[in-house]
Amino acid sequence: ISQGVQIDGSQRLLIGIYHIFGSEELSMFSPGIARQAPAPYIALNPQDPLISNGGEVSFTAGGVCLTLPVKALPGLPENIAGLPAGLPGVPFVSLPVLVTISTGCDHD
Repeated sequence: ISQGVQIDGSQRLLIGIYHIFGSEELSMFSPGIARQAPAPYIALNPQDPLISNGGEVSFTAGGVCLTLPVKALPGLPENIAGLPAGLPGVPFVSLPVLVTISTGCDHD
């Protein structure tokens, strides 16, 4: 993380994660590849204190609040969260972006 970025508590720098199956824009139109693509998730470092028994977390990015299951991803640096790119159910988000991770979406 750049020296100029300050990460506090439940904030994480959200980056894109690309998969062999599903991230390319036309790949989901092929049934064989679509079956191999993962379901949407948010990836965190296995040591991240925000991981709680593989549960779900919420965050707002691009004006959309998403609640996704957590996946521990070894090798992901501390204070970084990963969002799969190009998967159905994952809206376009201009990445990287700083997000606050919580246990639910706040609907006013």
